[in-house]
This record gives sequence, structure tokens and C-alpha cells, in this order.
Amino acid sequence: MSTAIRPPGGPSTVAAADVGSASEIEATVEAGSASAVDKAGAAGAVAPASTEQVQSPTAALLARLDAGEITREQAIESLISEALSAPGVSRLADAQRTELESIVRASLLEDPTLARLLG
Repeated sequence: MSTAIRPPGGPSTVAAADVGSASEIEATVEAGSASAVDKAGAAGAVAPASTEQVQSPTAALLARLDAGEITREQAIESLISEALSAPGVSRLADAQRTELESIVRASLLEDPTLARLLG
């Protein structure tokens, strides 16, 4: 029984003459890539790249804070509100929700890294 599987360092089953030159390989790859892209584009499967960057709600809030549109206190209240509206928070008991609010508020007010972000 014969197999094409060879141990590392074993003889190659493909002769170098069968492969072709590097320029022939590149031309084949480029032609194949171009035709695949053309076909996908013609079928509408390729969406145009967007130049707009999507900002997270927190990044948008910090940008508004930096621009002077809102105060530090308003930013903190907005971040707390965002944290309390996260999925799963609604399942917490009232006491747990209140505790979560106080932990988030303390973190925003006392953590030096977060404090720097909020000015």
C-alpha cells in the first residue's frame, strides 16, 4: 500500500519543474483573486468599506465632556445610568441594584484612572 504522506524531511512528491516560476504563480493567484472579487462584486456580495468609525456610547460621552457640552457630574450620572441598564441588571433585587449603583459611583469618583478620564 502506498501513501502520499511522508515523514518530515522525506522526499517531496512534487518536482520543482511542475510548480512553475514565481511570476507564473503570482499571475495565477492575482487572476484568481481578481476574478473572485469581480464575481462577488457583481453579485452584490461585497459591501463597500465604511470610512466612518462607530463610537461607543462611553467614547461619545467622553467626547461631549471634552467639548464642554456636559458637566463631569452629568457624565458620571450618564455612565451610572448606562451601567444600570446593562443586560441582566433588571434581574437584580432592589438592594443589589442599589449596591451596584453605589459601587459604580464610587469607582467613577475614586479610581484615579477613571477620574482622569472624567477630568
